[in-house]
Amino acid sequence: MALNSLIAGPGALGSLACLHAQTLGEVTVFPHRAGISLPKTMVRRNEITKLNWSLESTPAAFRPDLIWICTKAFNAQQVATTLVKKYPHAAIILLHNGLGPQEAIRQLTPNLCILGTTTCGAYAHEVQHYTQTLGGQTLLGCPESTSQHAHSRSILDEILCSSSAFNLHKSDDIEIELWHKLVVNAVINPMTAYYQMVNGELLKPEYRQDISSLCDDINCIRLGLNLPIIEHYIEKILDVATLTHSNRSSMAEDIRFHRKTEIDFINGYLIKKANSLGLSSCHLKKWYYAIASITAAQTQHT
Repeated sequence: MALNSLIAGPGALGSLACLHAQTLGEVTVFPHRAGISLPKTMVRRNEITKLNWSLESTPAAFRPDLIWICTKAFNAQQVATTLVKKYPHAAIILLHNGLGPQEAIRQLTPNLCILGTTTCGAYAHEVQHYTQTLGGQTLLGCPESTSQHAHSRSILDEILCSSSAFNLHKSDDIEIELWHKLVVNAVINPMTAYYQMVNGELLKPEYRQDISSLCDDINCIRLGLNLPIIEHYIEKILDVATLTHSNRSSMAEDIRFHRKTEIDFINGYLIKKANSLGLSSCHLKKWYYAIASITAAQTQHT
C-alpha cells in the first residue's frame, strides 16, 4: 500500500524524512514559511540520492496519508494545527526536538498520532545538497492513548517495513524514549552550541563535571515527577556522543547561523518542571542563559 507524505520543515531532518518517505509514496512539502527552497540531494555512504519532493501547490488534488512534522519545536504546534484541520484523516508523525508541543498536538488527533525521536543527522555541504552523518537511529511509536487504535498501528507497521536512511525501529514505550532524548539534548545541545564543537568533543575529560551537574539536576526533576531515576545517565550521554561523534547538534548549527534555537523546549521545558516542583535546577539554568545570551547578542547585531 502506497503512503503519500506531506513534510513540514525541509531542512536536515526533513531531508532525511524525505529519503524514507519517497520509498513509501509521493512526497510534497508544506511551505510553513516564506522563501522555502527544497534540498535536491542527500549523500549517504558516498552515494548520492535524489530527493523526490515538491512544494504543496494544489492541496485539493493531494491527500497525504502521513504528515511529518520536522520543523523546529517553536513552529510545531501552529504548523500541526493547520495541517490537521486541512487533512484530518492523515496520521501525524512528530519528530521535532524537545517536549511541550506534543501534548497539545495529540489532542488534535488522538487516534492518528505517532511520536518519534532520532539521533540521525545531516548537514548541508553546499546549498540544497545534504550529507548524512554516520551513526544514529530513529524510534517511532504510538503514545499510550493511541496504541490501541488499529489504524495507527497499521500505519506504523507500514512505515517501518521499508528500508530507511533513518535506521527506523519501533518503540513500545515511545514517551519514555522522548524523555531520554530530552535529557541527551539538554546536555549535548547547549554545550556543543556554546563551544561550537562536534558531539564527540564532549568525550574530553574537561567537560565531565558540567555533564554530571546537568544530569544531577535532571534526576532531581524526575524524582519530583515520580519518574524513576535513569541509571548511568552520564554513560548514556557519552554513548550518544560517541555514536554521533562527527555530528553537529541542531542547536550548534542554529547558533552558528544566527538562527532561533529550541532551548525553550529543551532546557526551558525542564526548568519549568523544576520551578513547578520548587527545585533550583541551577545547572540547567546556567546553560539555558548561556545560549539565550548568545541568541540575544546575535539578534542585536542583525
